[in-house]
Order: sequence, then C-alpha cells, then structure tokens
Amino acid sequence: MDIKKSSTRYLTPASIAGIYAVVGFVWIWYSDRLVELIASNQDYLSHLQTYKGSFYVIMTALLLYLLLKKYSIIKAKEHRNIFDILDRLPVAVAICDVTEKITFINRECVNLFGYELEGVGSIWDWFGIAYPDESYREMVAANYRQDLESYAATGEKWPERTYEVRLKDGSKRMVEFSSFIFNNHFMFAMRDVTEENRFKARLMESEERFRLLVETSSDWIWETDERPDAVYTYASPKVMNILGYAPEELVGKSAFSLMNPEEAEKMRREYETLVRNPQPFHGIINVNIHKDGTERVLESSGAPYYDENGVFRGFRGMDRDITERQRVEDELLRIRHAIENANDAIGICDLEGKVLYLNQTFIELTGYDVDGLNAKGGPTGLYTDAARAEEMLATVLSGGEWSGEMAVSRSDGKLVPVLLRASHFADENGKAIGAIGVHTDMTELKNIRREADSAQAFLNAAINAMKDIFFVKDEDHRWVVLNDAACEAIGRAREELIGKRDSELFPENGEEYAETDMIALEKGSHQREVCSEANGKIRHVIITKSRFIDEATGKRYIVGLCNDISERLAMEEKLRHSQKMDSIGQLAGGIAHDFNNMLGGVIGYAELTALKTDDEKIAYYVKNIIDTANQAADLTNKLLAFSRKGKSQPSPVNVHSAIESACTILERSIDRRISLSVRNEAEDCVVLGDYTLIQNAVLNLCINSRDAMPEGGQLDIITANVEIDAATCMNSVFNIKPGRYIKIEVRDNGHGIDEKIMEQIFEPFFTTKEVGKGTGLGLAAVYGTMKDHDGAVMVRSSEGEGSSFELYFPLAEVGESVAEIDSDVDLCGTGTILLADDEEFLRSCSRDILEGLGYSVILSKNGKECVEIFKERQDEIDLVILDVIMPVMNGRDAFHEIVRIKPGTKVLVASGFTKNADIEHLMSDGLCGFIKKPYKRVEIAREIREVFNSQIK
Repeated sequence: MDIKKSSTRYLTPASIAGIYAVVGFVWIWYSDRLVELIASNQDYLSHLQTYKGSFYVIMTALLLYLLLKKYSIIKAKEHRNIFDILDRLPVAVAICDVTEKITFINRECVNLFGYELEGVGSIWDWFGIAYPDESYREMVAANYRQDLESYAATGEKWPERTYEVRLKDGSKRMVEFSSFIFNNHFMFAMRDVTEENRFKARLMESEERFRLLVETSSDWIWETDERPDAVYTYASPKVMNILGYAPEELVGKSAFSLMNPEEAEKMRREYETLVRNPQPFHGIINVNIHKDGTERVLESSGAPYYDENGVFRGFRGMDRDITERQRVEDELLRIRHAIENANDAIGICDLEGKVLYLNQTFIELTGYDVDGLNAKGGPTGLYTDAARAEEMLATVLSGGEWSGEMAVSRSDGKLVPVLLRASHFADENGKAIGAIGVHTDMTELKNIRREADSAQAFLNAAINAMKDIFFVKDEDHRWVVLNDAACEAIGRAREELIGKRDSELFPENGEEYAETDMIALEKGSHQREVCSEANGKIRHVIITKSRFIDEATGKRYIVGLCNDISERLAMEEKLRHSQKMDSIGQLAGGIAHDFNNMLGGVIGYAELTALKTDDEKIAYYVKNIIDTANQAADLTNKLLAFSRKGKSQPSPVNVHSAIESACTILERSIDRRISLSVRNEAEDCVVLGDYTLIQNAVLNLCINSRDAMPEGGQLDIITANVEIDAATCMNSVFNIKPGRYIKIEVRDNGHGIDEKIMEQIFEPFFTTKEVGKGTGLGLAAVYGTMKDHDGAVMVRSSEGEGSSFELYFPLAEVGESVAEIDSDVDLCGTGTILLADDEEFLRSCSRDILEGLGYSVILSKNGKECVEIFKERQDEIDLVILDVIMPVMNGRDAFHEIVRIKPGTKVLVASGFTKNADIEHLMSDGLCGFIKKPYKRVEIAREIREVFNSQIK
C-alpha cells in the first residue's frame, strides 16, 4: 500500500493529544516562573496572569488547528491511496458503508458487470439488478442476512458464495463473492468463475463417466508396474465378481501368485518377453485360482504405458472371464448331439382344428396338454402370428405342405422359436382327415448360431489384429482364409483373393509355393527363411506352414504364418557388434597399460641421459627418442580412450569452445582448398565431461574429413539441440537415456565410406589409409569418448557422396567452469620418498629422477613390501608414490593400510590409466594426487611440489 508511514506513525489522535499536553505543561511551568520574576506587585501579577492565559488559549488553539488539519490531510491522502490501489486490482471490488449504500466500485468491477457506480445504488438495489428472478433474489438476500448476522455474532470470516449474476448486456455469469468488514465498511471481492465451473463440471462428468465405465464393465480392469513379477498397482471392483478378491487385496501382489506353479511359470516367460520389448497384447488365455479355490479361465489384453519422460512404467489392461463361455461352448457340443438324437415335438389335429394328440416332447416344449391346447383355441392359438398360422393350416388341410419358422407362446408366456414342418394325412380313400405338425425347438439352435457368429467374429478379429501374415489354403492350394496383413502385403481386396491359387497371382513363384504346400501336407509342417528386398531394405521372413485336418470332414488344410524377423536380426547384429567392441576395448586397454609402463622407462632414462651429456649429437638423439616415445604415448592415450579405462573426473565443458579450439589447431594443417564452415546453432552447449577428449573427438573427425578430400571440398561443423526419446535409446547400441542432447555434426563431401567396411571403422588399428599415413585409432578414440560421456556416435555415408558423423552429448544443468593452473613450480626439493612399482626398470629410473631432483628415495617392488617398509620407517618418510596395479598387494589396498597406520600421510598414485573409479574413491579417502604414466621429469616434479605445498598450507 503506497502510504507514507512516517506521517501516519505520529499524527494520530493519540499523538495530537500528546503534543497538546506537552506544550500546555511546558507553557504553564515556564510562564509561571517568568511572571513571578517580572511582576513587581500583586496587581501587576494578576494582569500578567490574565494575559498569559489568553495568549495560551490563542496559541494552543492555533497549534491544535494546525495539527488537526495536517492529520485530516494525511488521512484523506491515505484514503485516496487505498482507493487508487483498489481501482488497479485485477479483482472486482465493491465497498458499501454502514447504511449498505455502495460507495465504491473499481474498474475491474465495471468491466465484469458493465455497471458504473451511479447505476447501482445500495446493496438492495444491486440485488434487484443482478438477480431478476424473484425467488432466486430472495435466496441470495436470505444468505446475505444470515452471513451478516453470523458475522455480527461470532466475528468469523464470511463464507464464499457463488451466484448467477445478470450483467448489464443481459448475459449471465457465475460469480464468486468474498465479503469482509474493512474500517466499518463492507467490502466485496468478486471473481468470474463461469468457465472454471464449466471446466470442473466437465472434469467431474468425465471422471464419473470413466468411473462408471470401469465399475460397470463386465471385464476386470487392472494395472501392473514395470517389474517382471507383474505386481498389481490397481484393480477395478469387478475383480470381486471374477476372482472373489477385493481390489485392495490384489494391489501389491504379483499376478502370477494367483496361478498354479505350472501356469505361473508359463505366463511369467510370456510377460518377461513383453517387459523387454513393451508392446500391446491381446487374447492371452490364462488360468487363475479363485479365492474359493476354483479355477477361472481369463482372456487378458493390455498395452504398455509410459510416464511423462517416456519411460516405460508397466502395463494397463483388462481380463475377461471366459470360464462360462468355454463351459457353454463345451455344453453346446453336447446339446448339438442331444438335439440331433432327440424326438421332435409332434401334434395332430382334425379338419376342424381340434387337437387330437401331443407327444411328451410337445407337452414339455409348450407346457400344454391336449385339453389345455384345445381350450386355447386349437393349434392356431399356439403361435404368436395368428394370420400366418391360419394360412399354414389352410394350406395343409387343402392337401399341401408347409415348412417354416414360427414362434410358440408357452403356457407360462415365454416364446419358443420352432421349425415347423406340417403336412396333411388322409384316410384310406386319400381324403384329408387332419394335419400333423413336427416342431423342432429352435431355441438352442438359435443360441448356437449366435455363439458361432460371435466366435467367428472373434476369430476374424484376432487373426486380423496380427501384424504377421496369416493364411489358410485347401488341398488344391486355394486360399480360403487371409488376414488383413496378407491382403495389405499383396495389395488386393480379400474378395479378389479367396479361391485363388499362388500360381494365378505369382506365376514366377507359384510352383515353388505349391511344392512347400505339399511338403507341409505330407510331413505335417515346413519352415523356411526368405530374404527379399523391398523399398531399398532387406527383409528376412520366416514362413511356417502346418497341416490342419478338419475332423468333421476329413479335409486337409495348410495353415501358414509369415513372421518378419528383420528388426530382431538387426538388434541381434547390433548387440554382437557392441559386445565385439567391448572385447576389443578390454584388450586395447590392457596393451596400452603395459606399453605405458615401458614408455615410462624409455622417457625417464632418455631425460636422465639428456641431463648427463653436453654432446649436442647425443642430445639430439635423446630428444628424438623422447619425441618418439611421446608419440607412442599419444597412441596409448587413444587406445585408453577407446577402451574407456577409467572415466576422467567430469567437469562443465562448453562444447562450442572445444570446437573453436579444435578448429584453431585444424587451420594450421588443413588444405586451403578445403572450405571450413562452423555453425554453432545449439542454444545450450554445456555438458559434463573432459574438455580435451571432446576437442580431440572433433579434431579426429575433421582430420578424417580432410583426408577424404585430397582435391579440396566443403567441411561443415554444425551444432544443434535435440530431444532423444525412449524408442531411440532402446534401439541404440550406446547406453544413452531419453532427454536433451547437443548434436555435433561433422559433414564433408569427400569420397565417402564403403558400406562393406562401415561396421569396422571404429575398431582400433583399422584404417584404409596407406602405411604410415594413419594409425587406425582416430575413430576408435571417438567411439571411446562417446561411451565415456554416456553419449552416442552415428554415421551416414555413401561412396562418392561424402560422410556425416553425428556426436550426441547429454546436456548438463550447470554453467561452464574454467580452472587456473600455476605452471611456475620449482622442480627441486628435499624429503624422503617411498616409491612402490612392480617394474624394476621403472623403479630404478624413477629413483634416479627423484634423487636428481634432491629427494631421498626408498624402493619397494609391491604393495605389501611397501606397507612393511612404511611401518618401520614411517617417521622419516615424507611422501609415498604407489603404482595401482601390482602383485601380492595392489596400490589401492596399500594406500588404505598406510593411512590406517598413519592418518594424514601424503600419498601420490601413478597409473597407466586415466583417473578411474577406484582412484576417484581414493581421492575422497584422502589421496593427495594422481599422475598418469608415462610421466616426464618435469611432470613428476611439479606433482610432488604441489603435494608438499599443500602440506605446508
């Protein structure tokens, strides 16, 4: 509220009275003493007292006037500020005084109702305007009086009320009213809730409709989670009717706990398949155990559901109890046999229509005996269609025959459909003397027809729902059944295909298809795999044909199923390729580690030799040895990047900065005939990872593109932000998760990559370049970098049309961070260092380097010996340097033993791998530093100085 608090804090009625009292007291106190000093006699003193009093009245009156005027100005300003704020509120507000006259409405109130302040008057005038219906107006007024009286009695907040209000334009809106007392005024806050109420009503209606649908469905609706045990997370009330359990009894239980062990094992295997590759399923028959111990046959259908991030969370579906249906189907078979052997209902009447005879079946069928049927009016009174019955009787008695369906009205009022076959019978002279009717009860037959139609419809729906091609042929190789998938694959309507042979539609292959049909008919089954090309894609299809014999007719049929396994084979191939790459990576990592140890000795002794000689030629030779060893170390680094031996500690990396750095390096070696273009179009470009690895990945791809364009060309680097969904992650050989990524595309228009070698390009040492022009480790390092960063690399290329490599890095939620490194470090130092390494030449070399730097060195050949030496000489040892991989006891265990013996001991780890998970744990346990093998003299010196400097701090 925009009111000057400094004014209202003091100029209140209480503060004015206080000021008046203080001024009066001070005046009386000091003026009395002044008068006593001035007055020379009593008369003069009396006059001075009179003047003093008059002056006091005048001055205090003036002071009181000024204070009250100031107070009234402040209060008026406060009111103006309050009403100004109310006028700007986005909520409709109205105020009325104690006489219930409306004294203020804000602009939002005018916008809502259309009335200005002059047009509303009092609250009761407003009731007459807003609620034209008298009974509704009286209800609103009664609520208002009740709320007012309740507030006056208890002081509680007025309840919120919602009424239908007529606006000035004649339309009506639902408005929510909130009322309260403010400075002896009534304040009303009003909100248009018309659309909100409509939305709530629609939502409630939708929820109620869904609830009724679930609760009144004859099927049991359920939901399971993503676990292979199919644990129920929801069950509709219908489960009580089907299995006897209350819904809350099933929630948290496995669906397989309701089955016998054999059934549970069978269904568990099917469900595990569905969980691995979530997809809709339907018509799965399974047997469950009712709570009372009886068995129930259920037909299950369902579909997977996903959360808002596209992650699979389980299945939702329904179970239909088909126990009774199966029982009915079995019963129908028995009924059919009984109907075929049962006596029909027979009745005989004379020429006048008098019933003469009814057999027992007739009596049981209709409920009438002879007397009862005659009392009903004879045979014609039995049928519901009297006119048709009279026609039938006249036809028969005139010498004809009649056959057709009729409806019989039983004695209990029920209608029975029958098949009536009626004819006359004559005396010995051939004269018609009566009629005979044979009634076949059509009730069961009609039920059977309906069941058969339903079963046929279900069967048709089931086979048409199959994605695979399904067909049935007769012995003449003519198609008698085809599902929708088959018709779609052939490209013709079912009516055009039924009755046709393969030879009529596929002349080139008809003979071959007929031959496999015959094999299936003779041997019982036949299966083969067919490979074909469609729309530029190779498809692998397994065609299975089985023999089916109709027991009723003895006819033989060929039942066929074409299962497209192309996607499954592709996924298996991706898995094999991924496993092969992991195996190669493990081998490459082991080789690189051992090679790094050897290079450590080469570099170390070469640097020591360089320190010991003044001969320029020898120094030149030594320099070449060191340079060559460094190049070899770079190769091992690429091998380690491919093998992912130890993920480096991730840190925020600006991908655009890494690309810019790579391009700066590239510009010094790229052919001027190659045009390099960089388009950083990604808005978010920060990932968690290793800056150098990302830079090298981009650089390696660019170098490959450069080599693919010996005559020049176009090289583009483009970044973009993309969203990767769950389906893409599932089909990828990389371990990526759904989410936002930055894509780096390196694209060239060079000679491209032969499709035959596409799957080999990421293997270490695989290269198509001439000897001496490539190591075959560039793309292998890129592959390892993407694995290391939980990303993916994809490649598209065709010979003669260039190549495109896409790197996908998951985005980070943090900003870029840059670490500063102090390079000015004094190489020499003092102290005693205990060094453990299982390679003798590395121990000797490292000792000479460290002693040359001024340190005393104690050597040990494994972790156990190192710990024993430390126990004896711990007081004189200032630093321990451990190799990670050693026999007897490794460096990790040795570190833990050393810090247990003497907490706070400075320990440095040296390894041929980059920082792996073990070393990260050691760092959290107090490890002081890490240096990667092979290391140079200056690198080990700098690392030791940093450790000692941290000790000084």
